[in-house]
Amino acid sequence: MYWRWLAVPLVIIALVFLYFTWEVDHEKYAVYIIPPVVLLAVLIVFSPQIDWLMAKREPPELDPQIRKLLHQVSPFYTQLNPELKKRMRDRIGLLKMTFDFKPQAMEQVPEDIKAIVAYYAALLTFSFDKFLFSPFETVIIYKGPFPTPQFPQHWHICETFEEDGVLLFSADHLLKGFFQPTQYYPIGLHEMAHAFVLKNKHLSFPDPGDSVWEDIRQVSGVDRERLSKYIGLPEISPLLVSITYFFTLPVRYKAVRPDLYASFSNIFQQDPAHV
Repeated sequence: MYWRWLAVPLVIIALVFLYFTWEVDHEKYAVYIIPPVVLLAVLIVFSPQIDWLMAKREPPELDPQIRKLLHQVSPFYTQLNPELKKRMRDRIGLLKMTFDFKPQAMEQVPEDIKAIVAYYAALLTFSFDKFLFSPFETVIIYKGPFPTPQFPQHWHICETFEEDGVLLFSADHLLKGFFQPTQYYPIGLHEMAHAFVLKNKHLSFPDPGDSVWEDIRQVSGVDRERLSKYIGLPEISPLLVSITYFFTLPVRYKAVRPDLYASFSNIFQQDPAHV
């Protein structure tokens, strides 16, 4: 990344003095090798911070195909003015840098998957100056459903492991939820909301309780048992499902549960029903 460009002149200087040390005068030039080598070591140690500072000054541009997807799929993005659209794209590009994507049973994580995960993170934190998700920065991507040490008997499609700051997704279901959020539950937003709640325990999140499941059925047409079966886990948080539908079906959610809608609107500083 950026730190490598800063390292190039230091490497050249070190090599020049190394040449003079061997070919001209060992005692005279050997000492001059030390400063560039030390500076190079410092660059390597602080390379993540250097890359981040440089990227914040000039955020990486999103691939044109990803920008096209945002226009086609995201109502939130399409209603933004040009300045805020750029802010959203910049946030997605920066968040992509911060996540450590690890493929499972695939060679590499596709760029559209990375962008979708970063999009959900940017959506949740769009109104905040601090938008990073540390310590939840490891994202493991499977092709389909998977078991984990926490749920060895359950082949499921998403999970957040708080102890290690890890988010896990089935790529197939992540894509379905992004492109067809009213037909397939958007697990990317669900787990990113999970990470947001865990890292912001100081915020006063409402407790919807089990009674909210009937409201969720009215909003989405999906009941608790059906959603649990789809995700593949026995227990599903009504809070996370409520947050997910606050963003994906805001008009319906506000009509059914105006009290919870107002709470989430205050927490996220957004009003998605009026975009």
